[in-house]
Amino acid sequence: MKKRYNELIELIEHHDVMYYTLDKPEISDVEYDKLFKELVEVEENNPSFIIDNSPTQRVTGEVLKGFDKVNHELFMGSLKNAFNENDIRSFTDKVEKEYTDTEYVIEPKIDGLSISIEYVNGLLYRAITRGNGKVGEDVTKNVMTIKSIPLRLKKPVSRLIVRGEIFISKANFNRINKELEDKGEEPYSNPRNLAAGTLRQLNPKMVAERRLDAFIFNVELAEGVELYAHDSSLKYLQDQGFKVSQYVVNNNMKTILENISRMQSGRLSMSYEIDGAVIKVNDIVHRKQLGIVGKYPKWAIAYKFPAEEKKAKMIDIVLQVGRTGAITPKAIFTPTDIGGSVITQATLHNFDNIQDKDIKIGDTIYVRKAGEVIPEVVRVDFDNRTGEEEAYVFNGECPFCKTKVNKENTIYYCVNPICDAKNIRNIIHFVSRDAMNIDGFGEKIVESLFNAGLVINVADIYSLKNNRDKMLEIDRFGQKKVDKLLENIEKSKSNNLDQLIYGLGIRNIGRTASEVLAKEFKSLDNLASNCLTNADQISDLPDFGITMKLSAVEYFSNYKVTSLIQNLVNNGVNTCYQGVESKESGVNLEGLVFVVTGTLSRGRKEVTNLIKSLGGKVSGSVSKNTDYLVAGESAGSKLIKANTLGVKVLSEDEFNKLIEE
Repeated sequence: MKKRYNELIELIEHHDVMYYTLDKPEISDVEYDKLFKELVEVEENNPSFIIDNSPTQRVTGEVLKGFDKVNHELFMGSLKNAFNENDIRSFTDKVEKEYTDTEYVIEPKIDGLSISIEYVNGLLYRAITRGNGKVGEDVTKNVMTIKSIPLRLKKPVSRLIVRGEIFISKANFNRINKELEDKGEEPYSNPRNLAAGTLRQLNPKMVAERRLDAFIFNVELAEGVELYAHDSSLKYLQDQGFKVSQYVVNNNMKTILENISRMQSGRLSMSYEIDGAVIKVNDIVHRKQLGIVGKYPKWAIAYKFPAEEKKAKMIDIVLQVGRTGAITPKAIFTPTDIGGSVITQATLHNFDNIQDKDIKIGDTIYVRKAGEVIPEVVRVDFDNRTGEEEAYVFNGECPFCKTKVNKENTIYYCVNPICDAKNIRNIIHFVSRDAMNIDGFGEKIVESLFNAGLVINVADIYSLKNNRDKMLEIDRFGQKKVDKLLENIEKSKSNNLDQLIYGLGIRNIGRTASEVLAKEFKSLDNLASNCLTNADQISDLPDFGITMKLSAVEYFSNYKVTSLIQNLVNNGVNTCYQGVESKESGVNLEGLVFVVTGTLSRGRKEVTNLIKSLGGKVSGSVSKNTDYLVAGESAGSKLIKANTLGVKVLSEDEFNKLIEE
C-alpha cells in the first residue's frame, strides 16, 4: 500500500505540472479526480503515510492567526523603471561600458506581487513576501495552495531559493468579481489587487478557491548547481517543475525594441495581465559584478507600457450625483476592450472639461485607463466628425430631484438636503473602507436597503438589528449574509472619532482634516458645539481655511444633523476620540510633512497612522512643502515629482531607520 501511495503522489504531481505549469494535460479532469480521490482514501485509512508535501495538504483546515515577519537571507530589491527608448538605451549603454556584446533576456513584466520560495532537500520549506526587501511575511500555507508551484522538486538539491510573481488570471479575476457583485459586495479594481488581497487571507481554503497562479523568474540560490546564464537558469527551473514565462534572448537594441513592441501589442491576448517588459543581462557572472545600487540592480530594468488608448463612439452623456451633491457628467460609449476588460463608460470630471475638449454626443473619442484602472476620455477624433454630432447642454437641474443647482468653481451642486441620490451616496461613503469600514456593506447592499426603506440615513444602519426579518425578505439577502453584516455593523460602533467625522461626509472635510478635528475637539458633541459658538477656533487649526470652517459650521447648524448625531449616540456608536497609541516612544515628527506611496510591507495605512501618532503630517500629494516621500514598491508619479522638486525620498527601510534615530 505504501508503494501505491508513493505512486499516486508522483502521478498527481506529474499531472499537476502538465496541467498547471505546461498547459498540456495528458488525462481528463474525471481521471485526475479519480486519482486524487484514491490518494485521499489511502491517507484516511493509513494516516501514518501522510507527508507534509502530499498534494492533499495543499489546503489545510487550519485558519492562520497572522503572518510572521521573516528576514530575507538574500535582499529582494525592485527594478528601476524605464518609460521610453532613451531610458532603455541609457541602461544598455551603462552595461556595455563594462561588458561589450552583452546578451539580454526580455521577459513580460507580470502584474502581480513578488514572492521568495525556499526548498530544503527538495521540499517546499518556506515562502516569503517581498515586504521591504529585507523583511517579509511568511505566507507558506497560502503559497502551498497554488498548484503551479511544486511542493517537491523533480531533481532535489540541498537548498534552492527562487523568486517569482504571484498573479491571478483574467478569467478568475472576472469570475470572482462577478461572485462579489452578485453578493452586493465591492468588486476588486484590478487583478493585482485581488492577488495581493488573496495572498494575505488567513484562511488557506479561501486562497485555494481564488486559484492563484505563479511564474518563477529567477534562481536566487542553488546549492551544488552551477548556472552561468539566465536563459539556462530558466530552463533549469522548468526542469524542476516550475512555471516560467516566455522569454527571448537579444544582443542588440533593434531586437530589444522589436520584442518589447511585440510583447506590448500581444498583451491583450494573454490570459493574465502584464504591464511592461523586463530587460535583464543574461550572463550571471556579469550580473554579480554589476551589483546593486540602493535597491535597484544595475543588470536589469523594467520598461513600463504606456496607457493603452482605444477608439469608441460617444453614445450619451449622463449625470451622477455624489454624496455632497456634486453633479458629475459621465460619458457612455460603445463597448471597448482596454487591458482585457470591456468598458462602456468613463467620468468626464466636470462640465468645463466637456467644453475644453469639445466633446459632443456622436463623436469618435479616444479612451484609456488612467493608472491602468480608471477609465477616462482623452480626446476627440475631430477628423471623424460628420456635422451630425450634438453638443451637450446642461439644464441646470439635479437629474434626480429636479432641484435647481448651484455652481462653485467648476462644479455644480444639488442643494436639496433630501435628494435620494445624495443620501444613497452619503450612506455608501459612510460604510466605505476609509470611513466606518463596515465589511460586506457594498453599494448594491446600500441601494437595496435604501429602496426597502430600511436605511434612509446613516443612523438607520445601527437600527438594522431590529429589522433582521425584513432584511431576510429582500432578494439575495440570506440568513448567513444578513447575520455577518449585522456583526460587522456592531464592530464598527467602536471605531475612532476621526472615522466617524469623515464618514459623515462634511463638504471640504477630508480624511486628514477629520483627524485634525478629532484630535482637537475630542468628541463629536464638542466639535458641533464649537461650530455654533466658537467657529474661529476651527479656522485657526493647521491647514484649515475659511471654506473648511464654513462647511463645518453649515453642516452642524442643520437641525437634522443634531437629530442624526443623537440617533448615533442612542445606538451606541462611539463619538469620542480614543487617540492613536504610539509604539515608538520618544520619537517626535512634529512639523514634518510626509507623503506615502507605493507598496509597503507594513501597509500604507499603518505607516500613515504611525507618522501621525508621532506628530507628523501626512499629505496626499508631493509639493515643495513635503519633507519626505516614503516610497514603497511600484511608486509612480509621486516619486518622479519628488525627484523633480528635490524632496528627500526614503525607502521603507530608511524610514524605519529615521524612526529609530
